[in-house]
Amino acid sequence: MKILIVEDESLAAKTLANLIHKLLPAAEILATLATVQESIFWFKNNKEPDLMFLDIQLADGNSFEIFETLQCNCPVIFTTAYDQFAIRAFQLNSIDYLLKPLDEKDVQRAISKYEKIKDNSPGTRQLQEMLQDIQSGRIHEKKYKERFLVMHKNALRPLHIAEISYFQKEELIFAIDWEANRYITDFQSMDELQSLLNPELFFRANRQFIVQINAVNIIKTTYKGISAVLKKPMLTVIDISREKARDFKAWLEVN
Repeated sequence: MKILIVEDESLAAKTLANLIHKLLPAAEILATLATVQESIFWFKNNKEPDLMFLDIQLADGNSFEIFETLQCNCPVIFTTAYDQFAIRAFQLNSIDYLLKPLDEKDVQRAISKYEKIKDNSPGTRQLQEMLQDIQSGRIHEKKYKERFLVMHKNALRPLHIAEISYFQKEELIFAIDWEANRYITDFQSMDELQSLLNPELFFRANRQFIVQINAVNIIKTTYKGISAVLKKPMLTVIDISREKARDFKAWLEVN
């Protein structure tokens, strides 16, 4: 199997390459590319790979530009944590995605899915039709949860998402408002909660925190990646890994 990686974060690209070599020892990684323009040039001068691992948000633009410029027939597995709307759209076309930081089980699942569908892999026409659907709005964005019923001082109350600064997982999952009041939610996992939140407004910073975009005050560089310092009165410091740092900054800029 011949594989192409398009990923502008060197650590994420190296991690993915190592996982591919571990899971598919016979596979050949043809190249690791970092930009849209580099990818377009590569496709114009090389035979298509059997499979491409593709990050959506690259240093010089959106990787959809590759499909808008070229007729590319190879199946795609996305490796991103940022553009979740596009991810959901491409899921409809039997193309899988991986959320950063990359996990071996997720890569194995994606490869297994590819192997099941490779004999009927989608082609250029399907990819172009899906891009047109995204651009025209025919694929509609999911409706997200706007109110949560939470526990506070032995009483239940509805809490609107606009009142929530961030969510924090301890033994329970708490919603924290702008006055630093803590409300108990009834969610069992952060994954479940994250799926209900609008990704334009909320970002999964790490296993313990999901932060609201307007709560971020400043960003500091750390030896682990970056830290987001929230606004008063919380002043909570949330660590964000190197793998997620670029997506977090892009999320703040775009939204």
